[in-house]
Amino acid sequence: MLAMSQILVVLQLLAISLCVLPFGNTPGIHLGLYLFAIGIFLGCITLYFNRPGNFSVYPEIKDHAQLITTGIYRYIRHPMYTSLFIAMSGIVIYNDYFLNFLGLVLLAMVLISKSYKEEKLLLEKFPEYREYMTKTKRFIPCIF
Repeated sequence: MLAMSQILVVLQLLAISLCVLPFGNTPGIHLGLYLFAIGIFLGCITLYFNRPGNFSVYPEIKDHAQLITTGIYRYIRHPMYTSLFIAMSGIVIYNDYFLNFLGLVLLAMVLISKSYKEEKLLLEKFPEYREYMTKTKRFIPCIF
């Protein structure tokens, strides 16, 4: 039986696939390409501040993980999830097809679920995470 974390990762990959597959015949608004580029740029900034060895596609916290609260993490707790959602939003807008939009909705639900699970585990591993949560938003600075 698959663990919840594995199910979330599989659903995330399914959602990404639904977002990017070109179901429609005509490409949509070019704004989508700009959003995609912004999402990729934000993901690169996130990688700069949180080295790849410190995180995983699974919400579980690695044994040697360090709590990062600088750079982009000063403003939001899950910048990689935010960057993925922005990039996939761009592709969905560009493809402009209903199934792509369904993939984006599924992706949002999965990323929110993963963030809750991850934060629960971060609170267990890092007592200072609770204070960090009071100073930052989950996905969008000053909003959510």
